Amino acid sequence: STSSLRSLARIAGGSTTAVRSNAHRATLGAAARHEYLRRYPIQLVRPDGSTIGVRAPEPLKMFAMPIDLKQLSEDERLQMLAARKPKTKAIVQESIDDNFDAGAYMGGFWSGGAEPAPTSPPKDAAPTKKAAAPAAKKSEKKDAKKK
Repeated sequence: STSSLRSLARIAGGSTTAVRSNAHRATLGAAARHEYLRRYPIQLVRPDGSTIGVRAPEPLKMFAMPIDLKQLSEDERLQMLAARKPKTKAIVQESIDDNFDAGAYMGGFWSGGAEPAPTSPPKDAAPTKKAAAPAAKKSEKKDAKKK
C-alpha cells in the first residue's frame, strides 16, 4: 500500500495533501462559473404529447421537441410539410381616381371662377324661436333692473 501511495504521489505531481473545500471559502469579486446555478422549471413536450418537468437555463413556459417526419404516416407528413411552407398573401391593388378639378375647388376664392354655393337660408324659411328667445330675455332683464 505504501508503494501505491508513492506512485499516486508521482502522478499527482508530488502533492499528497488533501484540500477539503467547504461553503465558508472567501472570494473576492464574482465566483468564476461557466454556468449559472439558477435553472428554471419548464414543461418539455415530447412528440407523442407526453410532458416532463425539466429545468432549463432560460425561463420558458414550455418547450416542444421536434416531430420526426420519418415516423409519421404519408398524410400526416404532407400536412406537416404544407404547414411549414410560407403562405401566399393576396395582393390588394388600390385604384386612385384622379378626377379632382382645381378650378371648381378654387372658383369661389378669385373672380372669374364659378360662383360658390349660397350659404344663407332661403327667404321663405320661418325664423327659429331659439334666435328670438334670447333677445326677449335680455329685454326682460333690463326692465327688471330699471324697477
